[in-house]
Amino acid sequence: MITANGIQGKYLEFRGRPLVRKGNELYLGDLSDKGYLSMNIMASEERLGVEVPTMILITVFDSATKKPVKEMQKMVKTLADAFEFGDAWLNRYNR
Repeated sequence: MITANGIQGKYLEFRGRPLVRKGNELYLGDLSDKGYLSMNIMASEERLGVEVPTMILITVFDSATKKPVKEMQKMVKTLADAFEFGDAWLNRYNR
C-alpha cells in the first residue's frame, strides 16, 4: 500500500524505487519523494504467446497534490523502453 509515509511491505524495485502493478497500471516511486510515475498500458499485442505492451500513457504526478505534472502517450517496442523513458522524467522532476 502506498501511503504518505512511504510504501509499506515488500515490493519489487526498479533502480531503487518501489514498483507496484495493478492490472494495466504500473506505479514507480514513493510518495515521500517529490513525484512518482504512473504508466498505463493502453494497447498490447501478442508476440510468441505473450502479451507485450505497444502503447503506454506515461504520467509524472506531484506527490503532495496528486496532480499530473507531465504526461505523454508513447508507442513502445518493449516495457523496458517505457521504464527508461519514465525513469528519466522522474529523475528530472525529483531533483
